Parts: sequence; C-alpha cells; structure tokens
Amino acid sequence: MTTQPQTQLTQPTVLPTNAQAVRTWGAGGEKYDQVSRGIADAIEHAVDALDPQPGERILDVGTGTGWAARSRALRGAIVTGVDLGEEVIEAATALSTGINFLVGDAEALPFPDDHFDAIISTFGVMFARDPEAVARELARVVRPGGRISLANWAVGGSVHDMFQLIRSYKPAEQYPAPSPFEWGSASRVVELLGGYFDVEFESGTSFFQPESGEKAWATFSTGFGPVVTLELMPRTQSHDVSGFGVFSHGDAGQAHVMAHRMLDEGRHELGHRLLGTWLGGRDGSGSDWTHIQWHMAIFEIAVGKWEAALARCETHILPAATHTYDALTDAPALLWRLQLAAPHPLRSAWKPVRCTDPPTL
Repeated sequence: MTTQPQTQLTQPTVLPTNAQAVRTWGAGGEKYDQVSRGIADAIEHAVDALDPQPGERILDVGTGTGWAARSRALRGAIVTGVDLGEEVIEAATALSTGINFLVGDAEALPFPDDHFDAIISTFGVMFARDPEAVARELARVVRPGGRISLANWAVGGSVHDMFQLIRSYKPAEQYPAPSPFEWGSASRVVELLGGYFDVEFESGTSFFQPESGEKAWATFSTGFGPVVTLELMPRTQSHDVSGFGVFSHGDAGQAHVMAHRMLDEGRHELGHRLLGTWLGGRDGSGSDWTHIQWHMAIFEIAVGKWEAALARCETHILPAATHTYDALTDAPALLWRLQLAAPHPLRSAWKPVRCTDPPTL
C-alpha cells in the first residue's frame, strides 16, 4: 500500500482575532460538502486552471470538506488541505484517503517557506479577515515559480445578493472581515498578489440550480457556516427565503407580489437589491410590469437613489399613465413622494393626462 509523504509543519496557529471565524466555518461540518457539490463546476474549473502534475506538492487553503483536494488527489498530486474549522476538517478526513488535512489559519500558515509547488483556494481565502496577510502567506509557502489558482465570487450575481441577505441578520463582529467580494475585483487582486505573481483573470458563471429558494436555503442553512450560525425568526426567515427564490426564478406576477410584501415590511434595501437583480436583463409590459417598475422606484427612493427613481418614472411608469387608469392615479403620488424625499429639486417634463371617462369597475 502506498502512503502519501507527510508534510513538515511548524506549530499550527489560529490567530486570536479569528476565533469567531473558527466557530463559524466549522459549523457546517460534513454537510458543507453539499454546498461544494452545488458549485462543483467552478471548483473543477479552478483545478483545471492549476493543472496539477503527479508528484507535485499542492496546498488547498480553505479546503472545507476537501472537495477540491479530492479532485487533485485523483491526479497523483501530494495534497494538503487546511481550514479554520475543526468540524469540516474532520469531515474532509473521513471523506478522503491519501490526503493530509489539518486545522490552520490562512493568515499564519503552519508550513515552511517555499514548501509547495502550487496552491489552490476555491471560495476560501476570500473570507479572510486580513487579505494582505493571506497574500504574504501564499507567496511565502509556494516555491519560486510556483502557481496559484483562486476561485472567488464577484459582485453582480445572485451569490452577492444572498450574502447581502445573510449580512442583514448578522450581529456586529469584534473583528469584522472586509467584503469577500474584494477578491472578485481584478484591481484589488493585483494589489494583493501582483507584487508576488503574474496575475491573470477569467470571468465565468457557476450554475447552482436548486429547485426553489427553499431548497437552496435547506442546503445553506445546514451546511454553510455563516448561515448555520445565524439566529433567525422563522417568519422573517421564511419571507426572505421565499423572496430570494422568487427574485431568482419567479415570473412578473410573483415578483410583483413579493416586492409589495417587502415594501409593506419595510425591507427596502433587500427589496432594492433583489428586485434590481430580477429586472436586470428583462423586458416586459402589462400591468404587472408597470407595478414592478413602480415598486422598484419606491425602493430607489427609500435607499436614496432619487435620480434613478426619476429616470424609472419617466421611462417606464409615466408613459403608461396616458392609457392605464391605475398608472394615472399612481404616477402623481410617486412624483410627489420623490420630490419630498430628494435633497434637491428634480425636474420632470411629464404632464398628467386627465382621464375624461371614469374607469369601468
């Protein structure tokens, strides 16, 4: 039986400032593997980009339950996985053979200098509290001429919206981490790693496609540490999860109803983000479409996007007021609300068209 060479370690250390992160990232345990399964396409793509070779020493930082590490092990690499969470490391060890897994901190990696041929991190280092420290550590433990492959989320997709939803429930942290989406910015990654490596970027889309928002929530609420550790009121949780599902997959009628609910509940920032994502790239017409635009304008007013709200009124709502009775009655009220909320006068060339015939009831 062939055994894998053991990696020489310095004393493993988790920094005191990451004590909360240890609890958070361990909370998913073995169920975190289902989260990784949902984004396996992105993980495997990062592995392909790394192009591991048999016999190479490769480090997986933020390994979770070892999904990426298991992929590389099949190619004959000598793999080590490290993560803050003890529970996910225990799960990774149980799920894998021939791979060294250990608890460790990406900001203080327990390995000697120039020890690895290549490093991979799939949605791992992006969550670190001190990105500059992580960048230094990655550069320190990889040999000169070594390679790094990172998969990081970027702003603009539904994952960003989901994290905004999670953040709305999180209590204040003693040592808050910067936005993980910084690692999805090319300019920021150049700042962090450009002094050590030649940096290349590739944009892509990971297709996590659960049957519903509720099914996605079931996966993340049991396996994704930042969600597992939240304390949620069931009713509010249900509404927000349903909203995320509707704005991910729903039609205009469903989006209209959910936007109205979020307005009633005062969930303006969340509604603005989710409805804005839903509207992106869509065209439409009809009563539901006009009402969705009206709700979006109200969200924009609530979050201080006055010029955007006025542009939406003039483009999507006011033209409908020439032939739609409910738009005719809603439009002046919306403009009035907009003028009251804005810190400066807003000009609109629109003049209301009076309806000579009452609506048919």
